[in-house]
Amino acid sequence: MIESIEQLKKASKPTVATSSESEVIEEEKGQSDSYGSFAGQVIATVKDICKRAFLNAEPRLVEGVYLVSMHATPDAYGKIYGVINKCRGRVVKEEVQDGTNNFLIDALIPLIEGFVFNEEIRSKSCGIAYPQLVFAGF
Repeated sequence: MIESIEQLKKASKPTVATSSESEVIEEEKGQSDSYGSFAGQVIATVKDICKRAFLNAEPRLVEGVYLVSMHATPDAYGKIYGVINKCRGRVVKEEVQDGTNNFLIDALIPLIEGFVFNEEIRSKSCGIAYPQLVFAGF
């Protein structure tokens, strides 16, 4: 360790160099510092340009959804809406079936929530509502 410190001291001492050696040293310094702070400015500018281009393209994340169709009685109507909202779903259509007081509800829910949704609906509605899940797209 002491030897390496002594070598560093010797290296830091100025040495007398000939004109050809000093030209080589200056060329090496010039090559390493040829861009200076300009390189940092270019990188920052390119980063900003790429970010703006990405955001101008209106990026979006897509998530697959199920179209859920189910029949519900007025007793279970509120519970079904509660489960749909809990699973990040949205009701697309609801109709009253002719001749009965049952509702036909169509909703869109994310695919990942579909695994829990079926069990939740059956447990909350005490088995009255049975959903049918069909893949509807992204």
